[in-house]
Amino acid sequence: MTEEQPQRRAWQLWLEALLVLAVVALGGTLRHEVAVETFPVQMMGDEHYYTTVASKIQNGKGHFYDGRGGPSHAWRPPAHSWFLSNFVDRSLQHPEYLWPMVRAEVLLGTALILVTWLLGRALFGARTGILAAAATALSPPLIAFSHYLWSEMLFGLLVTLGLALIALQARRMSWLLALLAGVVLGLATLTRELALGVAVIGAFWLFVTSAGGQRIRALLLGATMLLAVVAVVAPWSLRNEELLGRFVPVATVGWFAAGEGNTLDADDWLFGVSPDEEVFREEYFRIRKEMRRAKFAREYTQERVAAEQPTWIFKKAVRSSSMLLDPDSFLFEKLRRGFYPNVAPEHVRRVVWFALAFYLAALVLGTGGLAIAGDWRPRLLAWLVLGAVLWVHILANASTRFRIPWWPLVFVFASHLILHPRLLAEGRRWRWIVPVVVVLVLAGLRAPELFAGLDEVIGEVPAGAAGAAGE
Repeated sequence: MTEEQPQRRAWQLWLEALLVLAVVALGGTLRHEVAVETFPVQMMGDEHYYTTVASKIQNGKGHFYDGRGGPSHAWRPPAHSWFLSNFVDRSLQHPEYLWPMVRAEVLLGTALILVTWLLGRALFGARTGILAAAATALSPPLIAFSHYLWSEMLFGLLVTLGLALIALQARRMSWLLALLAGVVLGLATLTRELALGVAVIGAFWLFVTSAGGQRIRALLLGATMLLAVVAVVAPWSLRNEELLGRFVPVATVGWFAAGEGNTLDADDWLFGVSPDEEVFREEYFRIRKEMRRAKFAREYTQERVAAEQPTWIFKKAVRSSSMLLDPDSFLFEKLRRGFYPNVAPEHVRRVVWFALAFYLAALVLGTGGLAIAGDWRPRLLAWLVLGAVLWVHILANASTRFRIPWWPLVFVFASHLILHPRLLAEGRRWRWIVPVVVVLVLAGLRAPELFAGLDEVIGEVPAGAAGAAGE
C-alpha cells in the first residue's frame, strides 16, 4: 500500500461524512418546516391511543387505556406511548400542547435518514447509502409521518437500525454488535411485535450466509442476539402476566386486527367492506375484560378463516397485497378529510402529484433492485424480511400505513439499481420485469378508487374548510 492510499481513503471518508450530514440536515430542516407550517394536523385512529396513554404514563398511571370497550393494560405495544410520554405538555385537549410530541416525531424522522444511510452502506457501500438517505429525506410519506403521532417512525427507525446492525454483523462477527442488534430489535418488538420475526430472520440469515468455518460462530451470535431481544421484552411480558393473569408477550390487539382483516365481504371480497366488520367491532368492545375480548376475537377469526376455505389464502394474498401497495396513503386521507387546515389548495395539488410520482418511481426501482441487485445475500435478507411482513398482513389486516417502516429498505435497493444500471442489461429480463409487473398490477387494482377520490384532495377546496370536514 502506497502512502497516498491511506490519505485518499481519509479524504473519501471526510467527503462521505459531509454528504451524509448535508442530507440529514436537509431532511431534518424539511421535516421541521413542514411540521411548523402545517401544525396542528388533526389526529385520527391510533394516534389518539398513543397520546392518551402517553399522558397517563407521564401522570404516573402507567400504561393504561380506558377507552371504548373498557380498561386495557396492554392493548397496543408500549414503546411508542412511553416515548411520547417524555414530551407530554399539560392537557391534550389543547392542540398547541401536542407540539412537543410532534417535535419529537420530527427528530425520529430525521434520525431515520441517518440510519438509512447506515443500512445502505452496510449492504452495498457508501454511495448507495447516501442516495438511499436522500430518498428517505425527500419521501413525502416519510415527511408526513414525521409529524404524525403513529408508531411508524419509531418502529421504522428501530427496525432499520436493527437490519443495519445485522448486515454489519455479517462482516464483523462481533459479540458487541450481536448484543446491540438484540437490544435494538427488542425495543422494536415493544413497538410492534413484527420485529421479533425480523430478529429470527436476521439470525437465520447470518447462519446461512456465513462461510463454512464461521457457521458455529454465526449460530452463537444469532442466539446471543435473540437472547438479548428476549431480555428486553421479558419485563413487559412479566408485567402483563401479573396484570392480566395470562401470558401476553407484548399486546392483546393481534387477534382483533386478525378479526378485522379476515371479515371479507361476501359479494366483493377484494374491495368491499363487509357490514359484519362493524358488528364484530361492536361485539368486541361490548366485552369489558381485556383477555375475554382477546379470546372472543381469536374464536371469531378462526371461524371466519374456516368459513372462507378453500379460497381463503388466495383472497387474502391478493387483497392484502393490493392494500399494502395501494397508491393511496394516510397523507391523502388526512388531506381528504380536511385535517390540514393551514395548507392552501395549490400546495395540496403539488404535494399529491409529487407524492404519486415519487411512489411510482420508488415502487418500480425498488422492486427491480430487489429482483436483481448484485450479491444474492442482501437480496435474500430483504426478501425474507419483506416476505414475512406480507405473510403477517395476509394473516391479519393490511393498510398503506404498514408499509411506511419498510420504505428505507426499499430505497436502498432502488438506489443500488440507479447507481448500477448495468444490472438491467446483465440480468435476465424476467428476473426484474416479472416482479415489477406483478407489483404494479397489484398496486393498480386500487388505483381507480384513488383517482376517483382525488377531486376531493386537489379540487378547489377553500383553505380552512377543515373544521367542517373534521367534525
